[in-house]
Amino acid sequence: MEQVSNPASLGTVVCVDAPAWCRMLHTHGLQRPWDLLFPPQRLYARDSTFDVGSELRHCLIKDHGVVTAMFVLAMRADDCCLIDVRCKPRASALWVELLADHWLSVAAELRAQTLTGPVGAFAFLTDGVSEPGAQVPESIHISSYPEILVACLRRRGYVHAWSGSIWGRQGAVGTASAINIGPHSSVRVGSWMNVISIARDLEKVLSTAFSTLPWHRGSGAGLPSLVRAYAPIFSPSLALTARTPDDTAAGAVLMHKDVAKVPRWVYSLPRLLQALWLRIASARSHSIHASVIGIVPHLRNSAYSAELFAATQSVFDAAATVNTSWIRDDNAPSRMMAKRSGLSPLQQRFVFRLHLQTCLTSKGE
Repeated sequence: MEQVSNPASLGTVVCVDAPAWCRMLHTHGLQRPWDLLFPPQRLYARDSTFDVGSELRHCLIKDHGVVTAMFVLAMRADDCCLIDVRCKPRASALWVELLADHWLSVAAELRAQTLTGPVGAFAFLTDGVSEPGAQVPESIHISSYPEILVACLRRRGYVHAWSGSIWGRQGAVGTASAINIGPHSSVRVGSWMNVISIARDLEKVLSTAFSTLPWHRGSGAGLPSLVRAYAPIFSPSLALTARTPDDTAAGAVLMHKDVAKVPRWVYSLPRLLQALWLRIASARSHSIHASVIGIVPHLRNSAYSAELFAATQSVFDAAATVNTSWIRDDNAPSRMMAKRSGLSPLQQRFVFRLHLQTCLTSKGE
């Protein structure tokens, strides 16, 4: 256990092991809705299949002995990344300065070249920091980092490393009651009878269209782990695929019923009962979260993609609200697919980066 004190704020950074950090989430009421899908004790386990990085530091910030904030640092290549930040709503703003000081000291200790963050707990869920005053989509998938972190990073010389948007439609009124599939459409709607073939189609499209996703890196987040995480809210009818006449997968869209608010008592339930609560809550939901919208690159302007987008829009038209995962601004194909599905940017997100001065000096020499 490591402690770093700050006399001005009487704050202390305490480093603990991963199990203790996860227990503190419950003790101090700092859970997030997505913890039900991706429990921290699974993300940060020694044998975790998720790509959360290496050389992890699990940290608590205490003010007069009371935990007011928590965060995790991890190395990803030469970056020391801030990957998980949680704070109490009324915590003093001084905690972000403590976090930044400790982050810098850990980066120096680990010989990092840059400091990057805040980003998601693993590569598939990249959060970023929301633009101040922007509308926040209510989603179990999308967490919100405190805006005071942005001001702190900017004061310390951090600059935008990359940015992106949450896409969607807020406040839409459901107008359709069934998925619009023409008699000669190439689109296949999932069912429990063909769920295995739907999963295979999805994997083929992901392998071709998104070769940088974590389960294609040879290590890190595996597709079976993601399937297990999403099982409580999965509905095969929200998995659409387009196939060519020779039975090759041309594109796929994977959606889920979204759950925005989670009562605090749910976090105290056993894992099986949490999954049951998610299943019931998602079945009653009228909101959709689009996790994957993918077309095989050489078919992105084909009739197959047009039919798939038309079917996807009919699902969106039946939903009260729709949102996507975080899409980077430089990801032109995903932005185009979201737009063709009838969505528009809802909220801008930023990731910040700081190059360490010692590394800049050594490169100049």
